[in-house]
Amino acid sequence: MKKFMITGFLFLSCLLFLNPSFPQEEHVERVVSIEVPVRVLKGGSFVSDLSFEEFELYEDGVKQEIDAVYLIMESSVKKKELPQKEQGPKTHIQPDVSRNFVLVFEVNKYTQKIAGTIDYFFEKVIKQGDSLIVMTPMKSYNLSKEALSRLPREECASQLKSKLKKDTALGSAEYHRLNREVLTILSGLSRMGFDTEQQLERVHDMYKRWKDLRYMDQQNLLNFAEYLKQKQGQKHVFIFYQMDVLPQMNPKEMAVLTSLNQDKPNIISLVQDLFSFFRKDVTFDEEKIQKAFSDSTIASHFIYLTDPSSYESDVTQMRSSLGKAMVSEKSSDIYKAFSDLAHATGGISVSSSNALDSFQTAVEASENYYLVYYTPSDYKADNKFHKIEVRVKGSGYRVTHRAGYIAD
Repeated sequence: MKKFMITGFLFLSCLLFLNPSFPQEEHVERVVSIEVPVRVLKGGSFVSDLSFEEFELYEDGVKQEIDAVYLIMESSVKKKELPQKEQGPKTHIQPDVSRNFVLVFEVNKYTQKIAGTIDYFFEKVIKQGDSLIVMTPMKSYNLSKEALSRLPREECASQLKSKLKKDTALGSAEYHRLNREVLTILSGLSRMGFDTEQQLERVHDMYKRWKDLRYMDQQNLLNFAEYLKQKQGQKHVFIFYQMDVLPQMNPKEMAVLTSLNQDKPNIISLVQDLFSFFRKDVTFDEEKIQKAFSDSTIASHFIYLTDPSSYESDVTQMRSSLGKAMVSEKSSDIYKAFSDLAHATGGISVSSSNALDSFQTAVEASENYYLVYYTPSDYKADNKFHKIEVRVKGSGYRVTHRAGYIAD
């Protein structure tokens, strides 16, 4: 669980094997024109009537001449605008608006609301010619483009839900087992007959194992970004992440335990270590990942699921134990990292207890946008990251787009 697993499995007749190594195509063409998907909102609604002249674009703070602006709605070009005085062949750009969807489920409990997002995706979102990668806590699957023409949408949705339910149960088994054991130990620390120091050491060891489950490999994320960079068309990544929780000692119980063991420095130290065990735990260079995803023109949308019923495991059967322990949220670091990633790629982040509503919001944000093209005035293949800023003339607009690109 929580590893961005990139493995593969045969998904019946609908999903085909996805090579876990993400083979890369050799990239030999020099950058001619930079593509920037831009979403412009006002009052929460997409603004679809902007003209070429209303856009301004800056690279590393220097204003650039815009080559072309296209209005895209779903997978169709609705409007094309060029400078009034065309600048030569570079203005004749043919945008690729084919769509590559990636659904990432970093979840520890399969719910009907999550199932509803899959039904909605196949009923309302994916169209003929779109591609789909699905990543579960255990495996990755690739939807063949021929599948939608061969099989009913309901069949593809049913197969995916079955695989996700099974993978979630397998991938989260250790997570739930550790939570149950920690809760059991913490709720009985002050009982007669327990070796307090030994039990605290056990909890400390379980916390370390719990943290290992949340590990995300940086190179794996970078490989994933590079793999999508080679894909033609638009890339829309939706990351579903369920809130992480972990039983902790109740502050009142902690005070009692500390008071009873004033003459035992080892126990006092262990109690303090457990209280402060979790700090910033993101295991990758956030800025490096943001730049890689931005360079790959990936619009990443982060859906953070907060419904307690989606993450508690057996807690309802253990309410009597919760007087001495409490279930504490432990994913604020992940939330910030992926919210920042969404912002850096021009996507959105949504925090909600309703997976389907959140997904619908993210889909709506991804479907309508402008493609703004420009040729850097002083382009050099320096392998550096160059920041992009798009402005819209007027007030009250919220503009989102990728943060920049790497000149390679």
